Formats: sequence, structure tokens, C-alpha cells
Amino acid sequence: MFSSFVSSMTGAMNNINKLNLEQRQNGTALRQYITDNRVSLELLFCIQNYQRSTRALERKRLHEADVAVFKNLPEDLLQRLHVEVYGPVISVHPLFDHLHATEDFTLMGICHLAMSECSLVIGEELFRYGALGTKMYFTVSGTLTYFSGYDDKLPKLVSAGRWMCEPALWCKWEHRGRLTVATTQYLRMLADRDEKSIGSLRCEFMALNAADFHNIISQSRILSSMQAYARIFTTMAVQDCGGGAEVDDLWGTYAQIETCLHRAFGFGEEAEAASRFKMLWDVSENTWKHCFTTWRQAAREEKERRSGGKGRRFSWLLLQNGRTGGR
Repeated sequence: MFSSFVSSMTGAMNNINKLNLEQRQNGTALRQYITDNRVSLELLFCIQNYQRSTRALERKRLHEADVAVFKNLPEDLLQRLHVEVYGPVISVHPLFDHLHATEDFTLMGICHLAMSECSLVIGEELFRYGALGTKMYFTVSGTLTYFSGYDDKLPKLVSAGRWMCEPALWCKWEHRGRLTVATTQYLRMLADRDEKSIGSLRCEFMALNAADFHNIISQSRILSSMQAYARIFTTMAVQDCGGGAEVDDLWGTYAQIETCLHRAFGFGEEAEAASRFKMLWDVSENTWKHCFTTWRQAAREEKERRSGGKGRRFSWLLLQNGRTGGR
């Protein structure tokens, strides 16, 4: 098995070296032609930009499914692989960074059982307004445009290192906008600030499946803390946006998520505010109830589940407190 792995890696490196050689030869030939025919520098830059855009569409980040040898790896090696591939990406988020530092077994389960890879090229959508949200996304590379609402004309640019759609982990979620790979128009706008962004016409993501995440956390020792985090996250989101209907797929800065984490897990002075946030859970307006699961609904679903019913479990993190605090 080891020899097969080494052979695969050697073949991959040979292919990379061959592609690099071809690109250098093409670049040399282009410059030679431009020089011999006294073509303007402006036109040369246009041709080079087009070249970079074309290469971006042709390049595809290798996914696990593309490497045949991974299909025969034993489970323990596959788990370690998933932790090293997915762990650094999701750890940009304060909650998962905390799990990485304190709950390595839980994080291993998330990386091994709940994560996947996906890619999009220019013109493709990751999700659209009104569609059911079942995953949280982490941007690995590329630039995206997020159009809030149904017909927003001024999108927000989303770059690598960002996470999206976290509410899908904590409640029944419908996407509040449309996310697509940034078009050339927006890439040019971005290029005014960062020239390296030109040509990022393919985007790579890692996705966290909400249902698989629920199953893993439900069996962990930090379930109650995660329930508290879900409560605080949704309360803060609604308060910050002025109502549940105003929360979008991009809500949650690093500082806001860090505050949720500190209050839920009892870190320092932030923990003192946790009880006050608990009191606010079921006292807001109807838009809140439309967006997030209420205590009563959570308790009803738990009762159906215990009696053998097939109630939906999207409010799984709220069940324990729903039994004690709901009305």
C-alpha cells in the first residue's frame, strides 16, 4: 500500500512539473512574438490577463475523491487525513478553534464524518434565496458575490477565509440571499485594490453538513454548552439585525462569534451576561418565531421523538433547555 501511495505521489509531481514547463514555454513564446512584432504593452497586458483567467477556469483543486489511493486507506489513517485537511480551515472560526484546542475527539468526528469539499466556476451558484439551508460553508479560495434578499443589485464580496450560513447549524434555515462566483466585472473592481485577485474565476469550499454535525454533538460531553451557544448566537443575531427576518447568511463577525463562545462556555467576564441572554430567548416578535425554533416547538418535537414519532429535529440543540424553560 505504501509503495502504491509513493507511486501516486511521484506521478502527480511529474504531471505538475510537466505543466509548469509548458506554461514557461508558452510565456516565453508569447513575449518573443510580442517583441518581434512590436506589439503594444497595453495589448500584451490584456492577453496576459486573459491567459490567467483561462488557467483559473482550467485549474481545479484536487479533492479526496480524485485520489484513488485514498479509497483504500484504513479508517484510522483516513480520520487523521481529514483532521489535517479540514481542521485548519474550520479553525478560523472561534468555536471550532476552541474545539480543536479542548475537544480533539469531537473535532475529529466533525472532520471525518460531517465535512466535504466542493468547487464552483464563474456563473455557478452555491445557493439562492429561499432555498433550505443544510450546510455551513468555509471559503478556501476564490472570490464570491453575495446578493442579499431576492433582488439586491449591490452585492457584498466574500473572499477566502470567510465562513457562511452558520445559522443552518442552529435552526431551520432558509437562505436569505444568493451566492455566486464573482464575475469578471466584480473581480476588476476588486483588482483596483488587489491585483492578485484577477483570474480567481474558480472557488473552492469546504462544507459542514448540519445533520451530521447534530449527530456528533448530541453524543459529546459538550452538548449543554453547545445548546447555550445556539441560544446566544440566535439571540445576538436577531438583536443585532433588528429582527429574525433581517438576519442574512453572512451574519457573524469574528468578534461577535467570539463573544457567543465566551458566554456559552463561561470564559471570563463575558460569562456573566449569559443568563441575561437566556431570559430573552422567547420574548421577541413574530419575525423571530418565523426565523428560529421556539421553545414550545422544540419540546413538542422531543415528545414526538420519544414516543416513536418522526418529528423533525432541526431544533435539537434547544431540546434540553426547552424542557426546563419552555412554556
